[in-house]
Amino acid sequence: MNKLSHPRLYYFENFRALAILLIVFAHCYYGWDRNLSYEKLISNAIDGGTILFVFISGFFLHRVFYRRGIVYKDFIRKKFVAVGVPFIVMSFLYMFLFWVVTGDVPTHHTFEEYSMSEVVLLNFLTGRHLAAYWYIPFILIIFLLTPIFYSFIKLKPSYQIWITSILLVCASFFWRPIYGINPIHSVLYFAPFYFLGIIYSLNETKFIYFLTKYKVVLFFLWLLSLLLMLNFGQIGNANKINPFSYEGVDLMVLQKSIMIFLIIALMYNYANQRISFLSLIADYSFPVFFIHGWVILLSNSLFDIESHNFIEVSLNFGCVFFVSLLLGVVARRVLGRNSRYFVGA
Repeated sequence: MNKLSHPRLYYFENFRALAILLIVFAHCYYGWDRNLSYEKLISNAIDGGTILFVFISGFFLHRVFYRRGIVYKDFIRKKFVAVGVPFIVMSFLYMFLFWVVTGDVPTHHTFEEYSMSEVVLLNFLTGRHLAAYWYIPFILIIFLLTPIFYSFIKLKPSYQIWITSILLVCASFFWRPIYGINPIHSVLYFAPFYFLGIIYSLNETKFIYFLTKYKVVLFFLWLLSLLLMLNFGQIGNANKINPFSYEGVDLMVLQKSIMIFLIIALMYNYANQRISFLSLIADYSFPVFFIHGWVILLSNSLFDIESHNFIEVSLNFGCVFFVSLLLGVVARRVLGRNSRYFVGA
């Protein structure tokens, strides 16, 4: 059987597992100064994992929903149930428990001037109240824009490449929104990677032939992009308030673009092979996403964890991820199908 005709895309399953690992890892940096050059290189390799998630989402928009002819209304309903409902439930639960314990709701410092009810609304609109939750308001906007992406799929390949390339260049100047509090700004930054995922799905065979042939070259290009970030002093993601103000170039866009294709080139060796541990992580990627912020807050409050070097950061990450994964497994066992309303699909 041809690898590309295999009904289960195991290499994308592994890709998704790696993406959630990087996302959680990046949220376990508390106390890590990253003063040494190798620490900066490692952190830059880890940061920006959300870009991988967006690329994967764009890939599956075409591969699953477009190919199956799923209409817009049904697509939005499925996505809202998968990510919108657990976001609302978990956010409400977190804010309620926070209020019970402290008498207030979790308030980002940029919202301090607002009333409690306004802060609650802003928390739902921005997802700024808990680690990684900002992603949900952003991705829901992306889903609402699906007719635009469906129209993009129908364009000539040359037009698709030009549009995506221009948007990637623009993203490197837009940067990410500071504190992740502006979902529209996030759309401007991340949408090009959604387009890129669509292009990859449309041309998978051609990409695979090229990427697997030149994966060594891809590795050195990726390493060069990391060194370029180090040379220009960029540590981690570049964030700013106004996407249209010029403050330099975000090299994370280049680095993660190369990293996406490097991962594909490496993971395709297992296109027809299920790697049990990675498959488990991929299967629980949404529960881990919704739970890990809670685990980080709990561990920080109980143990006053500060990770001063990469070994401590890694140990902290390992504990956070294992506990998050375990809680995800328990949630599914206890709640059954209803777990999707709490911790995602």
